[in-house]
Amino acid sequence: MLFERGFFSSNHASEIEMALKPWDVQLEINDPIHNHFELEYLNLPGMSVYRERYNGTSQLIGVPPPNRLMICAPVGNLEQSSILNDGLLNDQVYATNFDLLDINYGANHENLVIEIDLTHKFENGFALPLEKLTSQTRQFALAQSTADVIHLQNTLRNVLRLGSQISPSRQLRGISAISIEIQAALTQVVIPNDLAPSHIGSSAAVRAVKTMLEHLHTHLLDWSSVSELCANIGVQQRTLERGVRAQFDCTVVQFLRKWRLTAARQRLVAIGPNEGKVSEIAMSFGFFDLGRFASAYRTCFGEYPSETLAASSRQATPLLLLK
Repeated sequence: MLFERGFFSSNHASEIEMALKPWDVQLEINDPIHNHFELEYLNLPGMSVYRERYNGTSQLIGVPPPNRLMICAPVGNLEQSSILNDGLLNDQVYATNFDLLDINYGANHENLVIEIDLTHKFENGFALPLEKLTSQTRQFALAQSTADVIHLQNTLRNVLRLGSQISPSRQLRGISAISIEIQAALTQVVIPNDLAPSHIGSSAAVRAVKTMLEHLHTHLLDWSSVSELCANIGVQQRTLERGVRAQFDCTVVQFLRKWRLTAARQRLVAIGPNEGKVSEIAMSFGFFDLGRFASAYRTCFGEYPSETLAASSRQATPLLLLK
């Protein structure tokens, strides 16, 4: 398939996380009652374009996949929204080539996004913009005119609309035209302007958090204390505490507990009501007091684990990003 276009919506954090694959992220919903996520997307060779909306306040944390570049144009309700604690502006476009994902979205936040596969072979004319975008290792706001930002936003809205009008007999020509239009609009934003760094710098605390997150994805329970975890990953406990407090406003113990709760929720959603028991899943993630587990789970997600497991008609989620 040369391209794929679709729409996805959900109120469930685990479904949203699956829809955002291969980004390895966890979504923390701060307002489960009003939470709703909507996504309109168009997958093209080498890139995806999508429009996302978060109705409730939420936080995305995790580690981005390799060889991916995300160019984000916030278009609505930026109050209380930030990337790595750096507030967003609606007259900027953000290129994110960072090693730690930490994004806060305020209520009714909306983004237009370009996702680029850096292993894809684009035409030579797009080489310089990509070089500028990928030559840095942190998050950057592109320093360009408001008119360029508006042009890029309008281009992305237009290509999402045009994607539904491409007939099978004209796929090659239509997809090529859309891709060229996106590249031209992005080039206008980047060239001849330089990238201006944000105020978020690389620090030992940030690196410690990144190391912890990478370790937790494959070694969730191979430690019995924070000091043992720090010894396993080779970071100072005080440094990790500073990083977690700065990034997530909690202690390492609180963060690890939420991480395990979220992992348990993902398992409950994935297995379905007839393939496992809440008690088995709780214990597999280190929760041996089932009463406390159920109470903590409900506090985090607004429902009991048994209710998550009983939900039998989960909406199918799209593979949004590039294969």
